Amino acid sequence: MTGNKRRAALTRGFSALEMIVVVALLGIAVGEAIPQIRNALEIRALEGAARDIHQALQTAKWKATADKINYRVRFSVSGTTTSYIVERQLTAGTWTTAPSSVLKSIPNKLTVTLTLPSTKDVIFTPTGFVDSYDSTKNSIVISSAKLSLLRQPANRTIRFYAGGSIQYLKS
Repeated sequence: MTGNKRRAALTRGFSALEMIVVVALLGIAVGEAIPQIRNALEIRALEGAARDIHQALQTAKWKATADKINYRVRFSVSGTTTSYIVERQLTAGTWTTAPSSVLKSIPNKLTVTLTLPSTKDVIFTPTGFVDSYDSTKNSIVISSAKLSLLRQPANRTIRFYAGGSIQYLKS
């Protein structure tokens, strides 16, 4: 081969067949990865929602003992949306949003089961105890139907006890 022909052969690029093979291999790899990415996002949503509630309960307990007044985590359910916020008691029966607390919502794709001692509240006293504690009404369960179908741990349970301790369980 002369120098010009050799240079032309080296710089001609990829053939159509080579490009089709590469695109097909990339399609297979992406097709395999998408379910795993969706699964990871579902786990992240479930874990995040449960840990946020756990943190709200810890914050209410800590603030109650620090400020020497009652604090609560108040839950509200509207349709399929469950929201919660940390509040402090000003006077008997009068509650206000705790400083730096914001209303948070649990994603609608998750199912929330509230088994609480009072209507929709978990109240912490100035000593850090749970007010009106009932051992049969002391949990919040967040579930993912999608993870259940995939036979993965689909429930996150937050339990609280009379002494104010809070437990996080994965099942």
